[in-house]
Amino acid sequence: MERKTYKELKRQRIISAEDYPFPVSVDATELGQNYTLARKVANEYPRIHFGQAVLIDGNVIINDIQTSLVDPRLLNQCSSRTIHIIEASTANARLNNLISNTDVTRLYVQGTGEDLMRLNKDQNTNNLIQIKKAITSNAPVIQEVILPIIDDLSKEVIVFDDVVASGWTATKIATEIRMRYPNIKLSFATWIMLVRSDIDSQSGLRGYDSAYATYVAQGNLMLRPPINSLSCLIGDDTKSTTVQSDYARKYITNTNDFQLILRQLKGGENT
Repeated sequence: MERKTYKELKRQRIISAEDYPFPVSVDATELGQNYTLARKVANEYPRIHFGQAVLIDGNVIINDIQTSLVDPRLLNQCSSRTIHIIEASTANARLNNLISNTDVTRLYVQGTGEDLMRLNKDQNTNNLIQIKKAITSNAPVIQEVILPIIDDLSKEVIVFDDVVASGWTATKIATEIRMRYPNIKLSFATWIMLVRSDIDSQSGLRGYDSAYATYVAQGNLMLRPPINSLSCLIGDDTKSTTVQSDYARKYITNTNDFQLILRQLKGGENT
């Protein structure tokens, strides 16, 4: 089958990331400010406070591991697609700089980025939002949102989660919070927020008065670029193994090199 050209794929605005075979060199994977998108987001969603507006050409991997023996950008050497690396620690510092009001109630969504998002390594488990999901044939479905008790209703409440892709989880959380505390000032904070054009809220998220995002992003070709955490790709649990296998099947051209780099990132082998 003849491969479609870049212009044909761009006109088609493909949804499947597997159809975008345009990797670039490691040095060309940095996410730079896109001023057109920045102006668009500022105009359409004036209640989003963001650091950078970026167009994502390929996949995103969040580097949420503390140390590694190799540069995770080397994954580009065995990938059929551009892999953008976002450093979690840097993204988190920039996110907190966007939040000018420090006298707030911070709630954290339980998950991969939770520990790194906690301010000053806060170990308080009374500010944890738990999401219970059921696995269906299509995708995980949220069954239940377990909220902590919010004591001070006079403070702004900010919900922290590492990524906003479809926005469904954030919206579900807002619905549950508003049912219990209808008059509360509610915001959302995230490292990466994929912005959509069909949201009728100035914050870009239904149910929230405002949002904070280190990066607001759109796919340059894909409507929803794949976003994964590095800790999940190098993990040993069942979920991580499934993610690794699926990632290799869709995007990796050399599985042996992919596994070698993952082992090096995990600290199992030297370069």
